[in-house]
Amino acid sequence: MLSIEELKSIGGGEKNAFSFDLSSINSESLPALFAAIEKHGPYLIVSLNFNCDLVSDIDYHNGDPESISRSIAVSTPNFAHLVALCVVSLLKKSKIIETLHLANIEFEESDILQIFKHIIPSKIHKFILHQVPLSPNAVSKIFKVITKHDIRSLTLRHCEITDESVPKIISCIKANRVQFGKNLRKLDISDNDLSDDSLDQIGTILQTPISKIREEADDHSQEIERLRNENEDLKVQIERLLLMQSEIENHNALFVIGEGAPQLIERMKSIGQRVQQLSQ
Repeated sequence: MLSIEELKSIGGGEKNAFSFDLSSINSESLPALFAAIEKHGPYLIVSLNFNCDLVSDIDYHNGDPESISRSIAVSTPNFAHLVALCVVSLLKKSKIIETLHLANIEFEESDILQIFKHIIPSKIHKFILHQVPLSPNAVSKIFKVITKHDIRSLTLRHCEITDESVPKIISCIKANRVQFGKNLRKLDISDNDLSDDSLDQIGTILQTPISKIREEADDHSQEIERLRNENEDLKVQIERLLLMQSEIENHNALFVIGEGAPQLIERMKSIGQRVQQLSQ
């Protein structure tokens, strides 16, 4: 098994973010690598990225092609299933992982569904799939995950999502109108095989429901009332200062007698400036 330092030397680990390109790691390292992730990951990894980026760009790679042929992604049978098992194990145990990024890996549908299933009880806030083919059933499952989990950012790019998936997406959103995406701030389904009409349908159905708007308005009603009262007070101040300034201008003079006169004169000089600030 690899130590934490060895794990960091392979996956980076800066700010507890680890990225493993399985098309550049020798297949002989797989057992030790996955064992280390399962052991150290639950209290070490906040962001996890499994990808096969190097092999996806093999036509443009200037290094040794033989190193790719010996990699986990190329020479390990059923490696995607092993990746899924590793991810599921980490999701089950970790209380700190927030980001999961999977790219250029062809999972079996059963494996990707297992990952979706274990995202629900996890702490994942950001989920990215890039060039991971998704069937209509898998797409439907992941949209159901959004209704049950605190996902704030979801990216499904180049995932071969087709118009066939759209009715299930819309059905899922309609069935969970209030709960759907209550914490979702970003949804990216670009670069898929979706027609303009399908994108329009999804865009329309994703508009914020009235019930959600009302909930948010209720949550902020006290703050709104406080600001409204504060604005009324400012209006009164502005009117009073404008009246004082007008009287001074009409009389072309200001006579102040007694203790504190210099301070009061300085104060009056700044009335115009204060009025402008309050108006803004």
